[in-house]
Amino acid sequence: MDHLRRIGNQVSVPIRPDKDGFIGRECPECEGHFKVTPGTGITTGDPLCNCPYCGHAGKSDQFWTKDPGL
Repeated sequence: MDHLRRIGNQVSVPIRPDKDGFIGRECPECEGHFKVTPGTGITTGDPLCNCPYCGHAGKSDQFWTKDPGL
């Protein structure tokens, strides 16, 4: 258990872009799948992610794709 306490309560997992430089996203509202390029160039604040299909706007951490095994 001591080893688990040392890593803390966060785990960092890198998400690598595909061969064309894109990362898949999925809208939490309409479940539409789209791709984005990492990094917006915005370095301040908390920019919103927008679904190109239904227009839903939210924090980027709400637009993760589902596990394909589900």
